[in-house]
Amino acid sequence: MPLVNAQDGQFAYAPGIPAGQNTRRLWSHHYYFDIPDQATINTITLSVVRRGITPGTVADQEILLMLNETTAVGSNEARLASWPTTGFGPETYTWTQPSVTVAQLESVDFGAAVRAHNNSGALAAARVDFMGLTVEYTCP
Repeated sequence: MPLVNAQDGQFAYAPGIPAGQNTRRLWSHHYYFDIPDQATINTITLSVVRRGITPGTVADQEILLMLNETTAVGSNEARLASWPTTGFGPETYTWTQPSVTVAQLESVDFGAAVRAHNNSGALAAARVDFMGLTVEYTCP
């Protein structure tokens, strides 16, 4: 199974998404952050390189920060716009003043999840090549 921690053209692939249905969550974790204990977390930004196969068929359903495989934290940053079918530029999502502690960020289970939605009337497919997290923080 391809990993999504490198933008390398090796996509995690969800073929055959039924009309009006969602994929399962793709959970990316093991970011190995090393942040000073006294830091204040200002923003967390997720960069995602993803594509639909057919124009106008796949869009975000969930874009989440995850404390572990099943526990989300913060808001769902999903957008209604369809995923691109060409190009390699990432889409970015930012959580401002997220309610995440340094200890949670440093856990190997901390990460992000993407779930796609088929908004067409036929089968669709979604691909994700890369999911990267950037944390901005300040220290007293």
